[in-house]
Amino acid sequence: MSPSLYTLIEASLPRDRTRTAIEAPDRSRGPRIWSFDDLLATVSRYAALFVRLGLARGDRIALQVEKSPEALAVYLACLRGGFVFLPMNMAYRTDEVDYLVGNAEPSLVICDPSVEAALREICARRG
Repeated sequence: MSPSLYTLIEASLPRDRTRTAIEAPDRSRGPRIWSFDDLLATVSRYAALFVRLGLARGDRIALQVEKSPEALAVYLACLRGGFVFLPMNMAYRTDEVDYLVGNAEPSLVICDPSVEAALREICARRG
């Protein structure tokens, strides 16, 4: 059996996992620095959380947030757990999000607080 994409990514990481993996700008606090250890620990926590929530391989997870280290960690957690990642741009209009959610039928939707009310309404209507 071929290795998964996550396995290949993890195998390609540097041996020194304390090295910087991500340096993300943050206007209020200065740059946020994540080591490879930080990233992998967050990926593990997210993947475990998805399983505790009852998700199984092949379930779809929709994400509508700004670009961030956490968004990358959700993507990698999806790869690690065998979940299908459905990214949704923050610029999408409500009708576009409604179409995507209705078409993809995600088991879990993660979103920015600024779009939470609209997504709750869409998910409630869509079941």
